[in-house]
Amino acid sequence: MKRTLLAAFIAIVCISTSQAQVSGGAKAALNIATTVSKDGTHHADARLAPTLGGYLNINLSNGFAFQPELLFSFQGSRWEANGHTYTRNYVYLNVPLMLEYHVGKVFYLEAGPQLGFLAIAKFKDKSDGHVEITDQKGNMNGTVVSLNLGLGLDFNKMHFNLRHCFGLSDIYDHDYYDDPVRNSVYQLGIGYRLF
Repeated sequence: MKRTLLAAFIAIVCISTSQAQVSGGAKAALNIATTVSKDGTHHADARLAPTLGGYLNINLSNGFAFQPELLFSFQGSRWEANGHTYTRNYVYLNVPLMLEYHVGKVFYLEAGPQLGFLAIAKFKDKSDGHVEITDQKGNMNGTVVSLNLGLGLDFNKMHFNLRHCFGLSDIYDHDYYDDPVRNSVYQLGIGYRLF
């Protein structure tokens, strides 16, 4: 499945770039990440963590651009209860496929789906100087789907954006919790165009 998705991603990029102006670069972001559920039992405090990766920007026409990205994203959540500090540490390889609409020369809006491939999942329980870390990867879905919405400012070489990533799929296996738990991530990002 992952190979099929990667092949489809590469095909889309190749077809899109055959007759369009293409640029690319590196980007970094500050994640304000948490987890949410419908019944509220899995809502937690935000966890600050980085995102690092790269992007291609394919200029289409009439102010539109397609921007596929490849990002290592550190996510999860944290909360305190009964003298314990609990932290969910998740690392995803995310593939956002963003459609941008440029309003004027600088401002743009963006939206698009995102596939996330889980690389690391650790749960940390800290209390009275004692730390216990357990691996949660076996209880989690290896692939999650999200929807990104955002806006940004493009200054040619540098661009800045604010994005919200809404998790659409359960991050845990369906039999782990009754109520689906989803990622919710705000990103403050900066990008630098390399070509």
